[in-house]
Order: sequence, then C-alpha cells, then structure tokens
Amino acid sequence: MKYAWVEKSRDEYTVSRLCRVLSVSRSRYCQWRVRSPSARALANQALDAQVAAIYRDSCRSYGRPRIVQQLRPARPVRERRAGAPKPAASRAAPGLTQSIWSHHRLGPSSAGGA
Repeated sequence: MKYAWVEKSRDEYTVSRLCRVLSVSRSRYCQWRVRSPSARALANQALDAQVAAIYRDSCRSYGRPRIVQQLRPARPVRERRAGAPKPAASRAAPGLTQSIWSHHRLGPSSAGGA
C-alpha cells in the first residue's frame, strides 16, 4: 500500500523523500514497480470484473447476497440411498424439542382441578 502511495505522489515529491518518510527502502520500491502482479491480484481483478458484470446486468438492482449467489456454482443435490444412514445432525437427538416442552404441558389430571 505504501508503494502505491509513493507511485501516486512521485510527481510532487522525490521518490527518495517519500520512501524515507514512509520508512520503506527505495530499492524495494523499484523492485515493486517492475514486478508483475501476483496470481492473487489477477484473481481479484477477474472477480471484480465478474461482480461488476453481474451488477450491471441486473440493472444495478442486485445486492451482495444475490451477487454471491450468482458467483457460487450450483451444487448438485445428492440423494441418499434407501438404507443409507441419516446425517448425524438429524439422528443426534430424536424428539429433543418435544421432550423439552412435554413437562410444561398440562395433563388431564391437572387440567380439571384437584
């Protein structure tokens, strides 16, 4: 980020002075200038272009949730085989919600009075 600021301000001040004020070395700044963009920077630029295209194509009506939904690939729904075990979350505690509230219900003996 500091190198980009040096690049932007180099017309107003000398590069040596900017590097000294920002505590960066001039040689590292010169290396930064000639270095090609990283793979991550290129991927971010491609993603920015995709987001801009989706936003433009939606007539500027899509927000973040819809744009993210458009960017994610559709995941195929896998069906369970007959006899395959259920996922752990669904078999963890069958009827747990019912058993929590069952002791709060009024039974036939307490409904009519004693």
